Amino acid sequence: MQEKSFFSRVTKYATVGGSDPHENRLTEAFAALLEQVPGLTLELVRGWLDQQARDPWCDETWTANTATTSAAEKLAELSSDERREIQTQRLLRPSGKVRYVDIEIRLGQVRVRVEVKHGAGLGDGQIEAYAEDGKVPVVILAPEDQLPFVPAAKSCPHVPQRSWQATIQKIEQFRDLDHEGRENGRKPLGEVDLWMINEFLKFAKEEGIMAAPPLSQENTDALSKWREVSDAEESFNEMVTIGVNHAAKLWGKKKEAKSSPGLKVIPSWEHFPLYSEDFLIAPKHS
Repeated sequence: MQEKSFFSRVTKYATVGGSDPHENRLTEAFAALLEQVPGLTLELVRGWLDQQARDPWCDETWTANTATTSAAEKLAELSSDERREIQTQRLLRPSGKVRYVDIEIRLGQVRVRVEVKHGAGLGDGQIEAYAEDGKVPVVILAPEDQLPFVPAAKSCPHVPQRSWQATIQKIEQFRDLDHEGRENGRKPLGEVDLWMINEFLKFAKEEGIMAAPPLSQENTDALSKWREVSDAEESFNEMVTIGVNHAAKLWGKKKEAKSSPGLKVIPSWEHFPLYSEDFLIAPKHS
């Protein structure tokens, strides 16, 4: 299969009029990244199919079947992904119905299909068709606010649902590890590979699918102060409520003062004799 150029992929789906095919555009940009950067595809797919790897942004559990277990074992034996093939919009005709797989990845003898989500939902029977009765590993890749897809989890419990947030975090770790020096003997990433990763991360941020950055110490301190003020305000409100309830028991229920045009209605206890002394308002003693 002939590899597509970077520009062919990223310019394939443009905004026309009021139509913005952002999901297809994200798919092509991600596919371009996987094609370009050596080692990244293998790293990501291994993580997706690792049943022990938990996604912090999706707590949906899944159970590996024969296909996913076999694929994970074969991926563990691969030393590189130099022979990777990335195909988008892979045509399928299950039971005569035309369907298109967003991304099909081939790593040696392993084939994995990825359903990319970015706002749109899943179609009826879509994941079941891609899995071909559980024979082909399928991964659902979506933003955290869309996960989990409960119907898919029930009908296809062997399909892992992974978040874009966790995947992008993995891409960042892959890039940063390269700067620190690899211990596995792989060649360091080239300038073009690093440029591709950084540009995709910028694109992911524009699309709103990156994890929120960790709070700085300044932000953490400000949040702590805000909580202290909030707690103090809550305590004050509780004291005011206790005071109002106590006043109501002593003086009776408050009534609304008559309002004049432009003046706000002020609650008071006008029916009970009050007097002012030392700037305090208190019931008058006999």
